[in-house]
Amino acid sequence: MFYCNSLLILAIVLRISSSALAYDWPAFDNDSQRSGITAEQLKFPLQRVWEYRSASRPRPAWSEPGRTSNMFDFDLAMQPVSAGELAYFGSSNDDSLYALDTKTGTVRWSYTTGGPIRFAPQIVKERCYLASDDGHVYCLNALTGEMLWQFRAAPEQRQIVGNGRMISRWPCRSGVLVHEGTVYCTAGMWPAEGIYYYALDALTGKQKWCNDTLNAMYLSYPHDGVSFGGPTPQGYLLTDGVELIVPTGQSAPAALEAKTGKFLYWQQQKPGSTWARLGNGFVMVSARGWQPDQDVRLGEAPIFRGDGVAFYERGTGEVTADAKWRAYDNLPQSTRQGLERWRGQIAPIGGRDRTLLDGDQLYASGMGVIEAIACGDKLERRWSVAHPHVYSMIKAGNHLLVGTDGAISAIDIADGTTKWRGTVDGQARGLAVANGKLIVSTEKGIITTFSAEGNAAATPSKAKPLAQQVTTQGFALYVGDSSTEEALKY
Repeated sequence: MFYCNSLLILAIVLRISSSALAYDWPAFDNDSQRSGITAEQLKFPLQRVWEYRSASRPRPAWSEPGRTSNMFDFDLAMQPVSAGELAYFGSSNDDSLYALDTKTGTVRWSYTTGGPIRFAPQIVKERCYLASDDGHVYCLNALTGEMLWQFRAAPEQRQIVGNGRMISRWPCRSGVLVHEGTVYCTAGMWPAEGIYYYALDALTGKQKWCNDTLNAMYLSYPHDGVSFGGPTPQGYLLTDGVELIVPTGQSAPAALEAKTGKFLYWQQQKPGSTWARLGNGFVMVSARGWQPDQDVRLGEAPIFRGDGVAFYERGTGEVTADAKWRAYDNLPQSTRQGLERWRGQIAPIGGRDRTLLDGDQLYASGMGVIEAIACGDKLERRWSVAHPHVYSMIKAGNHLLVGTDGAISAIDIADGTTKWRGTVDGQARGLAVANGKLIVSTEKGIITTFSAEGNAAATPSKAKPLAQQVTTQGFALYVGDSSTEEALKY
């Protein structure tokens, strides 16, 4: 009897311990600061569990090649999040949000909005929050897809043709950020049309505050220009509960007071992108330095030594003047070591376009390497390994998970050795780790899931092609005939 009870207690303890080590990944890059870090430890090697193929690949807002593509890559893949037994992603092609069963990859439910969904949703307490290019924010039941509330962030129900799609004149180009019972969102991209920043009650959708005054500031711009304007929200929002950080495309992020919406700072002449992370008192932003005129080229532009990750000081938005971080370029093996300062170069992390800051450890990628830097009283490179171009990088337990073209790798943070490598169809641009599984999304609209157990019998699930989907409602613009008779046939 004592033996049986001991076994029962042991089984319960093991079950609790196992569940305690499993975590959700409820938001893009896991949390409000977009840290990209989870305490969950995956067991390697991983095996393929299932693969989901969308009916068509994403339709990104900005499809221009070269350097702009590198800076505006927020919707090149469907960014996944996961909570419980479901994985979620939004589609910029069919304007729908999908919830997949993480065991099988089958669709549990979907919800269609009035425009492209370009940003990952966020899951909080069995609620799914999302924003769309239709100018609305939605709150759904995360288990069933039932709408709980809807908020029109756009001031009017007006639409235009934008990025090849019919969208609101004030699209939501920052997604949603839910933090301590508040939903943050924005509407609008063009200051002349009006830009709106909101805080909503997460339970009811009622407005807590709105700042609509930042579109007519008299500002100096690059190339000695002055004009009325303001921040142009584009990229995932971030917060620590004190400041709301708003990426603004090609310029530095803006900051508002999270509790009131009061404008704090925006260094409009400083460079930026749509990718940012918070860490150790900084806003880390991937940015591009100056380059001379070049011949026309197609495809992605490689990272240049003038490019880098800027560390903007919280509270002022100025590039950090901390001598410790400024010493990065002089470390042995740094891209700029021994070279003259390049005009307009990004500081302090030169030649890199992704960073992950975990306490006193910095991980960075770019120009063919991944590296680990100890950043205590001074910087010290612990290791550096060659690696193809990195599209995504997160940290799960003691491993970096790094996405590249056609592959995903697990790198031991202790010494930089590769512990596991899996293949995917396309560029691994979206990563999530949740409840023992690694979820990978590519620019081809393919989501692949791996786990230690795998599923040898799994077959790829595929959404119904758009051409086969029956549409009974919508709108169309018919050009080239004076009669509406032909148009009504379609």
